[in-house]
Amino acid sequence: MKLLFWNLNKKDNADLVLACMREEEVGIAAFGEFSGTEFSDKLLKSSGYRPMGYGGCDKVKIIAQESIEVIDCFEESRFTVLPMKIGKICFIIAAAHLVDRMSSADPEPRLVDIRKMMDVIHGYENELSIKKTIVMGDLNANPYDKELLLPNAFNAMLFKGLVRNKTGRTWCGDEYPFLYNPTIHWLSEELENYGSFYYSGDCANPIWNCYDQALVSPELMDSINSYSYLKRIGNRDLIAKVRPNSKISDHLPLLVDIDLS
Repeated sequence: MKLLFWNLNKKDNADLVLACMREEEVGIAAFGEFSGTEFSDKLLKSSGYRPMGYGGCDKVKIIAQESIEVIDCFEESRFTVLPMKIGKICFIIAAAHLVDRMSSADPEPRLVDIRKMMDVIHGYENELSIKKTIVMGDLNANPYDKELLLPNAFNAMLFKGLVRNKTGRTWCGDEYPFLYNPTIHWLSEELENYGSFYYSGDCANPIWNCYDQALVSPELMDSINSYSYLKRIGNRDLIAKVRPNSKISDHLPLLVDIDLS
């Protein structure tokens, strides 16, 4: 299945989004800053997609192929968690748009939402006996930031060898299961797959930032076929000179191809 996450920067991108989803055969897509994009019921129906959730999350919107069944739904302002089903395959999709770094350089507001979200995810995993989980979104943190690495946050390891040898890590007397973060593995100089967000205003950052990420449970870490920040949709270039074209969005979309079988 292909998954898409895109911070739309409040731009009217519905036609471009759905063109991308049809072109790439996306199964599930999530969007941040979607308020300027009108996914009308008519437009979605003609494309074979439908909205997911009850509208209780005002920071993330999820749409998916009509064939995908929703088992349950938990929504808060900044994240949505959806246990889902395709045929006999059950999995969890969680999508988030966490507090941006301009509003808070301090990670604590992001950590509050991450911890709430992970509690919900672990609850569904245990209650429904689901081992396949995918977390995606604009996390407003890079892979080496504490929001990704803290055990009582995402606990997202960057190296498969560590995850194969240990199911999690013990911290302050409690055991925290790992997620796997594939982002670093898929960054490429040769393919110019650098990141999703370009910011050069601070000399102590990498300029290309990987704020938009997808994290997976260990069960899925060997099932990722591709992980790319798209620079073009059809004949539409998403880059202007060296950075995302702000007339479209200030973020590039993240496309992940993962085998759920």
